[in-house]
Amino acid sequence: ITSSNCDDEMSPPALQGPDCITAPIQCGQTVIGTTKGGGQWFDTRFYEKKYCTPATIAHDAGHERVFALSLPAGDRHASIFLDTPCADLDMAVMRVLDFTTCPTMDTSISQCDMWPKPGNFREHVEISSQEDTHWLVVVEGKTEQDGPFALTVECRDGL
Repeated sequence: ITSSNCDDEMSPPALQGPDCITAPIQCGQTVIGTTKGGGQWFDTRFYEKKYCTPATIAHDAGHERVFALSLPAGDRHASIFLDTPCADLDMAVMRVLDFTTCPTMDTSISQCDMWPKPGNFREHVEISSQEDTHWLVVVEGKTEQDGPFALTVECRDGL
């Protein structure tokens, strides 16, 4: 996806569920989508309380797309990339027990990470695990921004 796609009309994907999940994503896959028409499950206070990032960035008004990533048991490493040439979007990755319900302020989250960058710079998060793990990968709009994105997951064995 490039800045030439900014004026393309993208149909917002339907939520496949359960709960807030737009769709599953797998190692070796790139998903092209848009935050337009997405939900608003997480906000600045949520990300701060779960130690994803300090509350220095406004994540209260933008829409989100949430993807479910599972890593099987064994030494696994995933590199997740977010490309957003048309809007200022961020990516959060959080480890959850399962995909039946999305976390709330009262949910315990053992790992959460964001590396928000200003503007349209590529974002990148690394995760590693040794057991079966479930991760939510959130594409999050800043302020009131929505736009197209490419979300890529590259995995390898080893930590």
